[in-house]
Amino acid sequence: MEIVAGLLIIIALGILGWWLLKDYFGGRPSSTGLLGGREKRVSVIERATVDGRRKLLLVRRDNVEHLIMTGGPIDVVIETGIHRGQVHHPQTP
Repeated sequence: MEIVAGLLIIIALGILGWWLLKDYFGGRPSSTGLLGGREKRVSVIERATVDGRRKLLLVRRDNVEHLIMTGGPIDVVIETGIHRGQVHHPQTP
């Protein structure tokens, strides 16, 4: 019985150690990071397929969003500096 309990403790400590090392040495940063993890600053908010190759990505960095088209001959920044919550209404002639 003591052997099983000791084995379970060793396994639990191994898993805890692996989790701490993964968090510290470049695993996905967590917002609550036990060892100094940081909050995410960059994320993909939305993605839409334009055709078979191209995609539109709405990317947020801090509180500013950027609209990017990828997959063509070159990647293109369509619009930058979109502030969160701002609605853009194009002017009609």
